Amino acid sequence: MKVAIVEDDAVMALLLEEICRAAGYALVGTASTAASGVLAIERERPDCLLLDFRLAGERDGLDLLEHARHVQPSLFIVMITAWDINDIAGRMGAVQPDRILRKPVHADTLVRILDGAAQRVPDVAYHGRVPAPDVPASEPSHPVDRLA
Repeated sequence: MKVAIVEDDAVMALLLEEICRAAGYALVGTASTAASGVLAIERERPDCLLLDFRLAGERDGLDLLEHARHVQPSLFIVMITAWDINDIAGRMGAVQPDRILRKPVHADTLVRILDGAAQRVPDVAYHGRVPAPDVPASEPSHPVDRLA
């Protein structure tokens, strides 16, 4: 299963990347703004989007959620936030994420959510998990706003 991340906190983005890779999911892009998230969704066509509610720039996660549902209705979207979940749910209109996850994110909870999402994606071998690529330990970590 292909996963894209839109998170403006670089440390949180790296944590989400590591959880996805360790669980065996293919990371196809990481973005820090809604605008770069749009590009990641349209170029990479991920199966799952991990989306922060508050993002750098003028647009927030709700704006990107609406766009993502419009261009890729079957995209499994997990909204991740440090804000009150009830407050965020009240701000959402008809367009809803598949899950809302409160920060701090626990790896086992996120992996269960990803595993559930993978079961919805057709033609995904090994229950959605793919072998993680070997990355040499000496390779520097990548900045936010990159496509894999």
